[in-house]
Amino acid sequence: MEIPPLSIFTLLTEVVVTSSVLFIIYKGYTEGRFLRGLAWWTLAYEIGVNVAYMLFRALGHVADRATAVHSPMVTTLAIFHGIFSLLMLCGLILFFIFAGRAYARGVNFFRNYFSFTVTFVLLWGLSMLTGVMLFVFTYLF
Repeated sequence: MEIPPLSIFTLLTEVVVTSSVLFIIYKGYTEGRFLRGLAWWTLAYEIGVNVAYMLFRALGHVADRATAVHSPMVTTLAIFHGIFSLLMLCGLILFFIFAGRAYARGVNFFRNYFSFTVTFVLLWGLSMLTGVMLFVFTYLF
């Protein structure tokens, strides 16, 4: 199966988005400053490109227009990843809103809410991992 260039592009840019999220958290934790501009550009990109791509892929798999039949495992993974990653995007939006407000008051949000921050990073990583797994199982196996 040929890998669509848009799928490769979004996979690579998701790595960039994840790196940006981790960098924002790292800078906030270590230097006590929230990179507001980078955070909002990261959110805008994630919504404008990656969510649009997921919608495009989901609509392309409507039963009467499906281009491929996937195994039940890949279908289940796609459903889980789609729902979970959208929930994580909503979480990221709230996470950055609360962090931005806290840093504006001089509070190191990521340090003060360390357990919450670590939990968020782990869940974000799970979302990223399921996306990579979906790519691999869809196009490479």
